Amino acid sequence: MSDQTRNVFVSHIHEDDAGLGELRALLEKNGLAIRDYSIHSDNPNNANSEDYIKSQILAPRIRACGPRRATT
Repeated sequence: MSDQTRNVFVSHIHEDDAGLGELRALLEKNGLAIRDYSIHSDNPNNANSEDYIKSQILAPRIRACGPRRATT
């Protein structure tokens, strides 16, 4: 496996935060470093508008984790 760093967003509920740590450890054990763009319960968003949450909080994080584009 490659020793490159990847941006990762994992959609989950806060009750599953511990699983994110386990996932990170598993990936790192297999040579993949990650930058975690997920939203955790220790740093929750407090927005109430579903549209705002989708467009201003989640969408930018997901885009940051999108497929790499070839550069020439």
